[in-house]
Amino acid sequence: MNVVMDQRRVGRAAQAHLSEDLTRLEGLWIDAGLCGARYIPAEHIAMLGRVAVITDSPGARKRICQRALFRRAVSTDGRRLGAIVDAMVNEISFTVDALELSRGVWDDLMHGRGLVQHFRVDPDTGNIVVEDEITESKEGNTACEAE
Repeated sequence: MNVVMDQRRVGRAAQAHLSEDLTRLEGLWIDAGLCGARYIPAEHIAMLGRVAVITDSPGARKRICQRALFRRAVSTDGRRLGAIVDAMVNEISFTVDALELSRGVWDDLMHGRGLVQHFRVDPDTGNIVVEDEITESKEGNTACEAE
């Protein structure tokens, strides 16, 4: 996805940075070509669109965080459910509306991925504890790749 400032492309979105509790977008790393990786805080992002991100700042040079969104999802009773692979970020408020759950390659192909809307992060293990039922993923949601 292109990142645009003053009607000019400044780079390509590389990775989203979410808060520790995975409830909001903190910022965005962009690949700015020869200028290297840059970090744009959420307060400088004007809009998250379907084809581009509009910003009022080119960002500051910063190394991309190595911590990916990939985390284990478990039920409240500790049963493994799969892995969190993506986040659906609201374009206006930059809050995370849902996390995308992969139950494995075969299940993803046969049934599609699931959306988790009610969750919490276990501070001890870093696992995502799913507190409610999983809904089916729908096409057309704005996803901000966090990996």
